[in-house]
Amino acid sequence: MKKAYDAESAVRLVPFLEAAHREIRERADQVRRLENRIRLLSEAESAFSPAHASLATHRREIREAKRELRRLGCEVEELGPFQVLIPGADGRLENGFAWTAGDSSVRPVEADTAA
Repeated sequence: MKKAYDAESAVRLVPFLEAAHREIRERADQVRRLENRIRLLSEAESAFSPAHASLATHRREIREAKRELRRLGCEVEELGPFQVLIPGADGRLENGFAWTAGDSSVRPVEADTAA
């Protein structure tokens, strides 16, 4: 079943999108820190490092946050600033809305392509 949102229902998603973005950003920061820490360990230390388990947990939780966004019909844009595309009333992303991290509302996708 396709998810569809009018402008009002898309705006109601913003608090959830903010929370998902915060979780993804914080966990991605932890992933980078842990990867750097693991690189600095000797081979023997690295094999038994609890950092590996923590790294796997953070990666799994990032995947889960993105999966939850997809369950809502949304798509995360991976390139550039963190942006989420929200399907429009017809269920299509092209006719939907976009939310960029830091924005307090959504904007129509066609406004993005007109620029």
